[in-house]
This record gives sequence, C-alpha cells and structure tokens, in this order.
Amino acid sequence: MPGAVRAAALAAALLLPAATRAQTLEAPPQSLRWAEVVAAKHMHFAAIPHGAARIVLAWGGIGQGDAARFNAALAAATPIEEVQFFSQGGLLDEGLRMGYIMRERGLAARVPRGARCASACNFAFMGGVIRRIDDGASFDVHMFASGGALAREVARDVRDPPASLADFNARFPDTQLDPAGVQSYLAQHQESLAAFLRDQAVAEDIKLIQQSSAQIAAKIGQFLLRMQLSLDFLTEFAAIPNDTPRPLTRAELRRFNVVNE
Repeated sequence: MPGAVRAAALAAALLLPAATRAQTLEAPPQSLRWAEVVAAKHMHFAAIPHGAARIVLAWGGIGQGDAARFNAALAAATPIEEVQFFSQGGLLDEGLRMGYIMRERGLAARVPRGARCASACNFAFMGGVIRRIDDGASFDVHMFASGGALAREVARDVRDPPASLADFNARFPDTQLDPAGVQSYLAQHQESLAAFLRDQAVAEDIKLIQQSSAQIAAKIGQFLLRMQLSLDFLTEFAAIPNDTPRPLTRAELRRFNVVNE
C-alpha cells in the first residue's frame, strides 16, 4: 500500500497572493502519509509552482461542499498543469461533481507515486482529460454504498417495528395497508400482526435501498459515458465489497480507459 508522497516541489513557496491563497489554498505539505489523508474529513488544496504553471494537490476526504471548494481552488491556482489526487474518497455526488469540474476546465489528472485514490476519488480523477497513474500509486475501487441512512432504517424497523397498522401507514404513506386484507392474511397464514408489520416494514426499506442503488448506478453510468470511459468499470467494481476496496491492475486501468497516457 502506498505510504507517503514526498517531492522537492512541495517545499517551494506559493506564487499566489496571500489573500487569495488564504481563501482556497494551503501551503503544500513537506510530506503526506496515508494516515494523515484518512484523518482529513474534507479536502485540502495546495498549489505547487511548476515552471510557468502550477500543480494542484488535492488530498483528504471528500465531504459536503468540497466540489465547490475545489472549483474555487482551481480558479485561484490558474494556470494549472495538472491536478494530483491523494484521497480515501467520501461523498459520491461530490466526487462526481469534481470530475465534471475537471472536464469542464480541461485539466489533466494524476495519482502520483506513493499516493492512493479510492472510492469517490475515482470519479474526481476520471474527469481529467489526460489521466496518469504513476508506478507505485494505487487506484482502489469498490461497490458504491446504497445509503447509510436507508440501512439505518432497516435496523430501526427490525429493532422497533410499527406497533399498529396506523403506525405502519404513517411510516410508509406510499404503501397503505388495508385492515380487512391484513386480517384475512393473518388468519390464513397464522401469523401475528407484530411479525407481519415487521416484515412489511423491512420489505419497504429494502425497496427504497434498491431504488436508491439503481439511481446511483444510473448517475455513475451517465458520468462514465460523458467521460468516454468504459461502462465495464461499473460492472467490474459492483462485486467488490465496500469495506474491502482493491486496486485495479495496470491492465485493468488501460482496459477500462481509466488511464489514457
């Protein structure tokens, strides 16, 4: 696993005015380890002078509002040679927005040696017009999360199921149970009302999770098509558990067109 990113350029002074820099950009770190990246819940942005242009280093977790901050950082750092990513990922929608911003600005993307780009970072990176992953870098993929809030709903309904038909109908207004029909079902199947309501509530939660997963898959598929990437990328990582991401091989990176140089 990549351990640290270190470069002489990271020690260089920024060329941007201090007032502008304070709003969106930070001083580049002397070195950066995975533990520090994971500990950062939001992205950090640093501009590293490189000839007449700059390299933007984007590192840390991808949190709410980070796509807008990313866009502001890019505007402050222009002209930009490339954007380098070192991130454990985070919010999918923010990562997708970052990818679209990369493409709109026509920027190159790189995962430098010793760095790692995982989860939502994948999509920020794939927005690059030119995409490079150095030897010794890692591009880790996994199945997208179907929604922690929905999963918590399932747990709640198992632990604290609806106490009555009225309670169920209040929780799930789009699925109204008919009292007469429920009583007939219970009599035929010799099932208790409590067990029936619990199972019905969980079934409704699962339906919501499936709908959410389908919507997420559609968003990712649309993104891949717009970025002229292989849809096989979506089916490939669909079987990789969320808690055990794996790095794509060099052959897979080329097969899915994740790297193009």
